Amino acid sequence: MSFKIDEAGMKQIRGDYMPRVDAAAAVIKNEIVRLLTLVDGASKRAGGGGKRSKRRLKYGARRSQVGESPYKQTGTLSGSVAIERRPADLTCFVGDGVFYGAILELQLDRPHMRLALDNTSAEVFRILGV
Repeated sequence: MSFKIDEAGMKQIRGDYMPRVDAAAAVIKNEIVRLLTLVDGASKRAGGGGKRSKRRLKYGARRSQVGESPYKQTGTLSGSVAIERRPADLTCFVGDGVFYGAILELQLDRPHMRLALDNTSAEVFRILGV
């Protein structure tokens, strides 16, 4: 059995379902940012004069372990997390915009995206009505 949905029908479906997809993507994005702003790792030095001293990182703090999300150092990774909407496909993509995000996630096993999906899956399913 097959059927065809006309453009008016697709517009109705997008209007009804896309806000749910947007809400689910926002939940996932917020969880990724939360995981990436854990401050147990290196942090910016307090005090000191001049521009250069503010950019230095104070190492010696605990590094994230394999299987943990990477700890915040400069905030660039968490600041690059964004949502890309594709209403025509009823989808949203959530990702980071830095080259090392994938390296941390896949090669160094510091999963920030996978952990965020695991932590929010029940809420995302509830929002989507699945």
